[in-house]
Formats: sequence, structure tokens, C-alpha cells
Amino acid sequence: MSTNSDFTIEGARRSRISDSTRLGYLSGIKQVVNWAVMAGKPELLMPSTEHEGRMTLDLRVFAYENFLEFIVWTVRERDIGLGALSGYRSAVKSLYIDQGIALPEPYDGDMKVIFSGTEFYSETKK
Repeated sequence: MSTNSDFTIEGARRSRISDSTRLGYLSGIKQVVNWAVMAGKPELLMPSTEHEGRMTLDLRVFAYENFLEFIVWTVRERDIGLGALSGYRSAVKSLYIDQGIALPEPYDGDMKVIFSGTEFYSETKK
């Protein structure tokens, strides 16, 4: 008899990353949520189904262009490295999987171009 009687598809999706990675992604999403609140864009948010009392991104509304706005604001307002920016991208990509929504192509294509340019831009400003 199988010992996997509690197996679910949702559980399998959640198990694709470690608990520590999930915590890091949660922190990254929290930064994007904080930006949305600060920018006066509450329509981009919805209550989290995983963490009572917390908000998360509503990826049916939050568009790639919103993520670009967040990146621009973050680079202008904070001393932040490419690793942190990439972490935000990974967190959002993971949230797409969690919410069962197809990832928009620019997160893989255009974002790589932007990150390469961001790294070069930062180096020339030193």
C-alpha cells in the first residue's frame, strides 16, 4: 500500500523549492508588495492564500510593465546589486507557478537583456 495518501498536485508544486528558498522568495515578494502600496497601486495586490493577514501580488492584474516599474524604482532609490534584482525576478517567477498562471515571456527574454544592461550601467557609474 502506498504511503503517499496525502499527495496533491499543489503539494508537488510547492515542494519544487526548499523551505529556505521559499522564505527568500516571500521576502522578495514582500518588497514588491511594499512598492505597490507606496506607489498607490493597491489593485495589483490580493490577500495571500498562504499567509493570513498578508498581501501578495495578484498576477492576473500585475503585469510585466509593473515589474519593470518596480525595478526602476528599486535601482534609483536603493543601493542594490544585480543579485538582489535577479532574486526579485525569481520570486515573481515562482509566484506565477504558485498561482498557476503562465509566465509572460519577457521574464526570460527581455529581463536578461535588462539585467545585462543594468550591470554594465552600474559599472560605468562607479
